[in-house]
Amino acid sequence: MQEEQRQLEAEMEVLRKHYGKRLFQAPLTAEEVRGLFTGTGRNVTPLTLLSGRLSEDAFIRRDEDVALFSHLAILPPVWHSHDFFEISCVKSGVFQNFYGGQRFVTTQGNLLIVSPGTEHAVCTEQPDAQMTNILVRRSTFREHFFGILPEDDILHTFFARALDGREPSQVLLFSAGQDPQLFRILSYLEMECSGHMRYREAMIRSLLAGFFAFLLRNHEMDVSSPGARTSYVSRDTVFLLEYMKHNFRNLSLSSLAGFFHYSERQTERILLGATGMGFVENLREIRISEAEKLLLNTDLSVAEIAEQTGFCDASHLRKAFRRQTGMTPSAFRSSR
Repeated sequence: MQEEQRQLEAEMEVLRKHYGKRLFQAPLTAEEVRGLFTGTGRNVTPLTLLSGRLSEDAFIRRDEDVALFSHLAILPPVWHSHDFFEISCVKSGVFQNFYGGQRFVTTQGNLLIVSPGTEHAVCTEQPDAQMTNILVRRSTFREHFFGILPEDDILHTFFARALDGREPSQVLLFSAGQDPQLFRILSYLEMECSGHMRYREAMIRSLLAGFFAFLLRNHEMDVSSPGARTSYVSRDTVFLLEYMKHNFRNLSLSSLAGFFHYSERQTERILLGATGMGFVENLREIRISEAEKLLLNTDLSVAEIAEQTGFCDASHLRKAFRRQTGMTPSAFRSSR
């Protein structure tokens, strides 16, 4: 991959000299990049780093779970998605990001988490800008990191939807400023990933777990969802979802809106913009998640679980549960 980076740098320098700033005005597809090379009189096949779909094995060694790469400042914005989770940490400079029909800026201290399958693009016109990308295998995240996230926080919801396919295309933007704890861990991660010391993989997993813990402890409220369908996605969204998770049994749209001094219509727009679902769908998802926990960890009957999770009776729980999971509550319990 390092050799490919050097080759890409040389080829992209040709494009920069030929097209100048036009190269950074809007995201390009892989096919368009091929066309640009043709326009310079060169017949160059775009490399892995310029592919539209990036696979785990192309970037993460088969015997490893995590990889770190510095963003190449010479890259134009190329539309792409990938099979892995990506955490982009801006260390200096300004980066232009494209996602969900919107263009937004990330600067020093911003951390952008991109889920697998999310089409996006990024670039910078500043040659000294620095951004480290942490790449984590989907399976690795499920096995080693997902379990450490409290079920009532924003990251748990984000990764749960990405892992089970409910929300395959999404990003989260954290504003961490110059948080010394986070960026100290990032420097340790960079050191471990670039070396070959004993217990390397164990150290990388431990450091990344600490990274997520500090991110939540220090910046759980400093999060937004760029590219969402409304402009209401902010820390208010986090509070709304947290309130719903703690009051789901007897919650109504009017009581939720009243608690936060919003109109019902505004509350719906906030939830829809942040999650792609309205109040009823979000509430049902929270109740089903709670029902799953009760099915696995208690001997309560389906009727008792329906009562505890806010469903009017066992029949309504069974219908909603099957629609969301593809299984009946009893089949879910016996399969685990």
